[in-house]
Amino acid sequence: MQNQGKGLGLGILLLTIGVLWALGIAGIVNMSTLFALFKLWPLILVAIGIGFIFRNNRLIKATAWLVILAVIVCYGYFKIPSKGSFIVDGSKVTTSAVTLEKRPETERGELKLEFGATQLNLDADTTNLLDAKISEELVRHSEVQKDGNRITSIRFWMKGYTISNFNHTETLRNDFHLNRDVIWKLTLDTGAIEGNLDMKDLKVEELDINTGASKLQLDMGSCNTSLKLDAGATKIAITLPKDTGIRVRLDGALNDTNFDEPGWEKKGDWRYSPGYDTKSFKIEADVDMGVGKLTVVER
Repeated sequence: MQNQGKGLGLGILLLTIGVLWALGIAGIVNMSTLFALFKLWPLILVAIGIGFIFRNNRLIKATAWLVILAVIVCYGYFKIPSKGSFIVDGSKVTTSAVTLEKRPETERGELKLEFGATQLNLDADTTNLLDAKISEELVRHSEVQKDGNRITSIRFWMKGYTISNFNHTETLRNDFHLNRDVIWKLTLDTGAIEGNLDMKDLKVEELDINTGASKLQLDMGSCNTSLKLDAGATKIAITLPKDTGIRVRLDGALNDTNFDEPGWEKKGDWRYSPGYDTKSFKIEADVDMGVGKLTVVER
């Protein structure tokens, strides 16, 4: 009977996490619910404790897990902001502006973002090298010149954590505006992420994304691009300009795609978008997703 009780508790735990991930990917539940899961994870310990105390009462154990699920969903919906600010120790903290000027000799830029759970927006809307809105309380950044100032390497990363500030990352929002005349290498290393990478007017040579649960819109530009994506529970939508084709190698457990639509071709491990060979620009995408949905459309 005790083993059955443990199995019930573990089953409900896995079901709870799976349901939240699935609803977040599908867009039914906002990704802030996933952020709330990271913030309120100690409630899982409470539910486990209730399971031990009432090990012979399945109704109480099941009710405890359902109540915790409801608390997480409500907290994510009502307490976590979706734009422009985030919460630290119960106080709203406004974002701070960061501007990096473009040197005349700079031809290439390398931008690396290392965050926890975050909301991210990126586009080509500045004459500087980079304009950003971040929290200088929680985020550091550095700038290094290479190859006679032809390459500018920029890094933004979270400060070190203590137990008291570990949960600050779940509501962090970052907005980045990049120079459209520079050839970019973009690296994203994040926790749960929701965002829009609007690269229609950017020259992105390399895009490397390593993330957990995520919901991302990737608007690609007319440029030869190497795309690497390593993600957990994920919903990714990629839009292509008419002059750009993509080939995708997809590895994962349970993934939904639109690669069975007319015009797509399969050659070995790769899927080729309609008219791939006739396109002026090519994207090579190596995708490893735990479970999720990947769609590619031409705009």
